[in-house]
Amino acid sequence: MPSVRCSIWELEEGKTITPWPLTQPSHPMFGRELDTLYRSDTDNTESVLEPATSFFCISQLGPLNAPETITFVAKEVQNFAVSVIFNHK
Repeated sequence: MPSVRCSIWELEEGKTITPWPLTQPSHPMFGRELDTLYRSDTDNTESVLEPATSFFCISQLGPLNAPETITFVAKEVQNFAVSVIFNHK
């Protein structure tokens, strides 16, 4: 592998979802699983895509008897390639 793409990510937003689990099929998060990373920069179903620039995850935080359900969205703010050069003698 001649190089690896690296990214710097930043949390863009966090939104509370109530109630959980969602009961409205029209809600964009309906049918999603907790603690699963979802790509949010495309709805393309092709098997080969460009590297992702945005993800979201739905998690629960707080006490076990009353957790808040929050959608976290992270976006790529910078990317760069790292290369290794081997000097064969």
